[in-house]
Amino acid sequence: MAETFVSRPMSEISGRTLFAEDARIEVTGQFSLIGVLAGGVAFDAFPNSFAKLALVIEYQQLAHVPAKEVRLAAYMPGVEANAAFWEQIHDAAAWEKFGPPTTDPNQGPYPFPNVRRVTQVITLTNVDVPRPGILQVRAFRDGEVISLGGLEIRHSPAE
Repeated sequence: MAETFVSRPMSEISGRTLFAEDARIEVTGQFSLIGVLAGGVAFDAFPNSFAKLALVIEYQQLAHVPAKEVRLAAYMPGVEANAAFWEQIHDAAAWEKFGPPTTDPNQGPYPFPNVRRVTQVITLTNVDVPRPGILQVRAFRDGEVISLGGLEIRHSPAE
C-alpha cells in the first residue's frame, strides 16, 4: 500500500542561503560555488575575518500575496540588530520586475504553489568575524522577520 502524505501550506515568504568561500557568475547566467561551507567554519582565534565570503540567497513569495518591500540583511554573531554587515532592500516595484509568478505545469503528485522567486549571489571581501556563533541571514517584511539561514562559526584553537 502506498504511503499517504499531507501537503502543508507554504509560508508567504521563505528562502534559504548557501555559504561559500567564493562564487563566480558564468556567461550562461549560471553560477559556480567554490569552497561551500555546508558544515560551518572554524577559526583558531577571534576576532578574525573571511578574506572572501559568498552568500547565495534564494527567497520566494507566494504569487497571490501583494508585492511589498523586503529588506535582506546578514548579521555576525554578537552584534546589535541594527548592525548588519550586509543589507539590500527590494521595494514592491522591484518584486514585480522579477517576472511573472512561475510554476511547473508538470509537477506530479505534490504540486508547488505559484511563487515569485529571486536568487542573489553576493561576494564580499574582508568580512570581520568578531566571535563564534551563528552568522544569520534574515528577511524583513511588513513587521515580520523571516530566517533565510545561518552559518555556524566555531572556535577551534590551533594545536
